[in-house]
Amino acid sequence: MALRDRAQRSPLTCPVCGLLLVRQDATYVCAAKHTFDVAREGYVNLILPQHMRTRVPGDNAAMVDARARFLGAGHYAPVAEALVGTIAANLPDARPSVVIDAGCGDGYYLWRLRQSIAATSVDAYGLDVSRHAIRRAARRDLCSTYVVASNHRLPLQDRSIDVLFSHFSPVDPEEFVRVLAQGGKIILGLPGPEHLFSLKQLIYSTPVPHSLEDPLAACSALALTATRRIQFDLRIESAQHVADLLAMTPFYWSASATIQELLKQRDTLDTTVDVILRTYQQQRATTAL
Repeated sequence: MALRDRAQRSPLTCPVCGLLLVRQDATYVCAAKHTFDVAREGYVNLILPQHMRTRVPGDNAAMVDARARFLGAGHYAPVAEALVGTIAANLPDARPSVVIDAGCGDGYYLWRLRQSIAATSVDAYGLDVSRHAIRRAARRDLCSTYVVASNHRLPLQDRSIDVLFSHFSPVDPEEFVRVLAQGGKIILGLPGPEHLFSLKQLIYSTPVPHSLEDPLAACSALALTATRRIQFDLRIESAQHVADLLAMTPFYWSASATIQELLKQRDTLDTTVDVILRTYQQQRATTAL
């Protein structure tokens, strides 16, 4: 069901007052009469100017385009399959569920989830601070609701989400726990120690493996129920996709202009994809961390 045809009930809340938002034609409105228009592409912006750290937060258009090309080429298909399978295995059995992709980027993983399950079984929402990313996501996936919002200020009702997943995006433990329903699940995609290590070797003089630190370890309301590692060798045989990989990673900001130019001239790159999926379950209805 497209955003414009979605039923009135949703977990979205007003970023001004915190009251529930109701969809009325092409506008969301709360009981206090704060209104938020649905953009032509089908998304809604629920991040207030005073809550933005920069004038244009999140990935810019060039970074979003790079990620879309790279993911669209299927380079991370095994990661998508593992993530989608993990999400599907943790959905409630007896009723439709509410699923959030917190930090969804261009919506690739939520779109892949939509392809694998019945649209009527999941009410899906993708949130990201980048308007460029959300605009692209909403154009492709008409069955989910896409929202410009921050993971640090989720415009979502308390205890309203059955499954929240977040892949390579900022984790806010307090917010994630707040919105999770009793018995709900959080699924995090995190870089494993060897993730893109060959690329790091080209950028840093002394590259170090990614840390295995658990960003939700201090959350007493959560129990870690499963850990899965996806690891495979990746060979990229396209100068465009080598450049795209650099542009879509945080490494881009550490690479000098000289290194960026050298990488743009590479026709191939061999590296390791190493992703850790962690699944947590809400143990009780509390925001205690």
